[in-house]
Amino acid sequence: MTGSCHIEPIDVAVVAARVRTPAGDRILLTRRHPDGILPDSWELPGGKFEDGEAAAAAAARELQEETGLEAAGLDPLGVWESPASRPPVRLHAFLAEIPGDIPPPVRLDGPVDARWITPEQLADWPLPPSNGPVTEALLARLTGPAEPAAGHGSTPDPGIGD
Repeated sequence: MTGSCHIEPIDVAVVAARVRTPAGDRILLTRRHPDGILPDSWELPGGKFEDGEAAAAAAARELQEETGLEAAGLDPLGVWESPASRPPVRLHAFLAEIPGDIPPPVRLDGPVDARWITPEQLADWPLPPSNGPVTEALLARLTGPAEPAAGHGSTPDPGIGD
């Protein structure tokens, strides 16, 4: 029997947590556990949706669960599918405003390390290839107009803000 088997992508919330310091923005990266998928990879915090969960709710929950941080606001960056990932994933990315003007301590649950970096340093960190469109949109948002970044494969997400 021939044919292709379509596997529905797993919905994953990705959160670019930002603190606005006097010296400029800082973005939180976390490092995956060495024994898991993509071992020791640095990434933006996030994780899978729970059943029936809206994208923004998943983003806020994952940020709080993995880092102990509460977002003062979530701004959608876009939605991208990564069919090359196994299993395929659909990334729902958000920019999260973290209150205060200094990066707060991070309480890790899942990730094994965390760093607050400048947006310009993102290119220097070994992020998973699926995060490429997310970081492009993030950099466009932080350096350009306040409107959401267009293109880069983004699609509307009717679940955002539910």
